[in-house]
Amino acid sequence: MKKRKGFTLIELLVVISIIALLVAILMPALSKAKEMGKRAVCLSNTRQLMTGWLMYADDNEEHLCTADVGYNPTRMWWVGWNDNLDDMEKQRVAIEEGVLWPYCENLDLYKCETGKPREMRTYSIVNAMNSAHDNNVSKGEVMGKISDIRRPASRIVFIDEGAIEKYAFNIWHSQPLWIKRPPIRHGNGTTMSFADGHSEWWKWEDPDTISLGKGETNNASQPGNPDLVRMQRGIWGNLGYVPSGS
Repeated sequence: MKKRKGFTLIELLVVISIIALLVAILMPALSKAKEMGKRAVCLSNTRQLMTGWLMYADDNEEHLCTADVGYNPTRMWWVGWNDNLDDMEKQRVAIEEGVLWPYCENLDLYKCETGKPREMRTYSIVNAMNSAHDNNVSKGEVMGKISDIRRPASRIVFIDEGAIEKYAFNIWHSQPLWIKRPPIRHGNGTTMSFADGHSEWWKWEDPDTISLGKGETNNASQPGNPDLVRMQRGIWGNLGYVPSGS
């Protein structure tokens, strides 16, 4: 009898189908693992920025650096600003001219890996941590010194917005209303760090948060949204209104 060599067409198709099925099963898991790795790097970045932020306050009689960005010499901006975001060199200079640069001399710390390719920064400081911009709108209490911060483990400082922003990350204090869209980072949530030095990734619970963050809706007024309440308390330390259902 002749010994058969190779596979039949049907056998090859079966093998290809099995391989395709395995790839379809494994790809989501591999993608999730890759995203988890990027999230871990983002958590490390915000934690190191927090260390620099705390060291700056310690070296400056507890005064906080300015949460906004710019070049006005009368304010101690945490990073500088340039209007040409296509100029990578100007972006680099803007970061290095910020008051936190001596404490965080690594450009990689200022950007999450999933940020836009030509933008060198994705992190912002929240409005409550020494910003002068738009506080007449949000009406919350702005911290000027580290000693002003009560319950530092629950007070947000840095947040991953996913792109360069000129102003601090702001949110209403006196009503259930977002000002900026909630960032959607590493899944349906975002990375942030707190005034005691630790970092967390918060997962958004309300579908309205995700829809607003992804630009699927412009409805920033979201009474009863637990994500909005949690963020307001994390940024301002309290609420300036009574939430729905209380």
